[in-house]
Amino acid sequence: MDAEKYISNRLLLADVFFLGFTLLGAQIILLREFLMVFSGNELVIGLLLSIWLLITALGSWIGQFLKSGKNYDNLLRVLFTFISIYPLVAAFSIEYFRNDILEPGRMASLVEVAGYSTLLLFPFCFTGGLLFSIINITSGQGRGKMQDFYAFESLGSLVGGGLISLFFIFYLQINNFRSLEYLMIINLIYFGIHDFRQGKFLESFVFVVITLVLMLLIYQHDPDKLAKEKLFSGQKILLSKETAYGNLTITETGGQMNFFENGVLLFSTGDVAQKEEDIHYAMLQRPDAKDVLLIGGGMTGTTLEVLKYKDVKRLDYLEVNPAIFKITREYTTYLNDKRIRTYAEDPLIYIKKTAEKYDVIFVNEPPPSSAELNRFFTVEFYHRLKRLLRPGGLISTRLTSSENYMSNDEVELQSSVYNSLKKSFPHVLVVPGKKLYFLASDSTLSIDFAQRYKALHLKNTYVNDAYLNDALIQFRSQQIVSDFKGSTLLNHDFKPSVYLIYIRHWLSFYGTNIWVIPVFCLVLAILFLIFSKPFATAMFTSGFTGAAAEVSLLIAFQVIFGYVYLFLGVIITIFMAGLTVGSLLSKNCADRNIMKLVMKVQLIEGLFILALAGYFLISRFIQDDAFTRLVFSAAMLVIALLVGYQYGIAVCKIKKSPGKTIASVYSSDLAGSALGSLLVAIYIIPVYGLVVTMIILSGLHFLTLFILTVKHKLKYL
Repeated sequence: MDAEKYISNRLLLADVFFLGFTLLGAQIILLREFLMVFSGNELVIGLLLSIWLLITALGSWIGQFLKSGKNYDNLLRVLFTFISIYPLVAAFSIEYFRNDILEPGRMASLVEVAGYSTLLLFPFCFTGGLLFSIINITSGQGRGKMQDFYAFESLGSLVGGGLISLFFIFYLQINNFRSLEYLMIINLIYFGIHDFRQGKFLESFVFVVITLVLMLLIYQHDPDKLAKEKLFSGQKILLSKETAYGNLTITETGGQMNFFENGVLLFSTGDVAQKEEDIHYAMLQRPDAKDVLLIGGGMTGTTLEVLKYKDVKRLDYLEVNPAIFKITREYTTYLNDKRIRTYAEDPLIYIKKTAEKYDVIFVNEPPPSSAELNRFFTVEFYHRLKRLLRPGGLISTRLTSSENYMSNDEVELQSSVYNSLKKSFPHVLVVPGKKLYFLASDSTLSIDFAQRYKALHLKNTYVNDAYLNDALIQFRSQQIVSDFKGSTLLNHDFKPSVYLIYIRHWLSFYGTNIWVIPVFCLVLAILFLIFSKPFATAMFTSGFTGAAAEVSLLIAFQVIFGYVYLFLGVIITIFMAGLTVGSLLSKNCADRNIMKLVMKVQLIEGLFILALAGYFLISRFIQDDAFTRLVFSAAMLVIALLVGYQYGIAVCKIKKSPGKTIASVYSSDLAGSALGSLLVAIYIIPVYGLVVTMIILSGLHFLTLFILTVKHKLKYL
């Protein structure tokens, strides 16, 4: 290969490293932006990731039509410049044009989320997939080259993901736009050095000029400020802050302050009736409570409502995000009382380790619209809370509800929470108000709120003896309970049925049946497995189960240890490291029977995932947290290593058309990952539970073994 005509392989390895660096770094930021705009849950996350991966797969697949042996140096430079700059444009557009496409304040349908995200992600993701194919085509053939490129792309993803998630977001806590600006500058500087090393001094100078001009424009016109002002049109923005757990924004309208987290309205300062109901239905049952635990919602002013009861000596208040405490103290007086102790900790972790006892526990978390929030409405969670209660103690939780009409989905959701509480508490009282409240205790509970209120001489604005019509509350409560489904409808940590019902309820607003998504994914998967070539079939399955197992492990980790974000950077690092090592280990496969090796990897993957199903069956009996973390880390590493190894052996013996083979195998990997992550997160785990999910994933490998055997015997190579 002529050194003056073609790019050296060393520079190509650097190119593919920065490709992975840019793609994953931008993915983390753009997903955060979409989640803020669409108030996302696992369904939205799964949909966005699937769209991202499928478009990238399309770009890679299109790359097979490019001719081998040509010099694509100039095309690489143009495309890399584009993917360096475009994420900043996309992030700005996500916020700035949201209200032009969707009415302000209206919840977006699944079709609207898919359409808007596809429109903005297509240019970036398609270009990223195309670039991977171009780099492989440009390199020509050679032993181990294809594995090297996959390994370096994974290594770049590891570094980019770590830099963005751990350093920029978690440590520096800079806003998303600033993170993308730094990402862009790093890329442009690299390409300036890239051209300089090739002796292309003019091109290098151009990159320097482009970088300086863009930096000047960005610092003169703050894109974050412009986008937020348009997104929160008609409101005065007092604060917008990125935290490790998402965006916190405070706005003001007509003297009322509004607190948003990731685009979701947490509360407004004028909603007095809501904060009074959140506290007094429970506290009127136990007015002599001395120690109270508040899980979420304290920034609404509920802390002051609790302290109206004179016997309260201590109020412990938990929030995952420590920034909420800082903002609440800065803008309100809700945390000034010395009896209030704040803990910036995941409730599951706190509950697991504390030795404190309480008279009343409030679970004022948002409704179970995600697998993360589902954790606060399960049989296991209520059982753990009961351990913290003194004799006669009480817990209070709530769900959003219609006042006079409830759909079948609402009834099922409320039934599941009610039945789950009854597994731990003999007495569960349902109290209809602005929301539906569930009070649970080992001691008796009664609806005589007005009488209790009068005896205590409290001074509430809304929840008082004039507001509390006990006879009406009793009548409505009995009617609601009479509609509840049978006691078998339960919500568990490893089988989050409430989350599935909530998603189904959300989709029903727009006439979308939840069955549409799994059926669509299943049909695509079956078609791919049947009609794709053997190596693409194997890679599709490995990508599918690899992504699905990663999602399953994340959900399981979240259930066992609490909020997963703090461990997410470690998980990404382990997974990308596994892909890198697996791809490099496959470089010595050239002299072996590749088809037998591919089938052997499928067998090992199937058996390993089946072993994980067995582990989850016995995990409740394992109390050693360090050992459990080690198992999760090792499982993630092994799964990723096998996926990387599968890719490496699939491209090991490319004799002709390297571009076509790489495009086919790489796009199959991405397509499988897209379908696997979406299907498992929003359907298989909620319906069948974690253990059965792992058995299904294991079975897919054995099915693939059968399909590969048939194709091999038919000489379909």
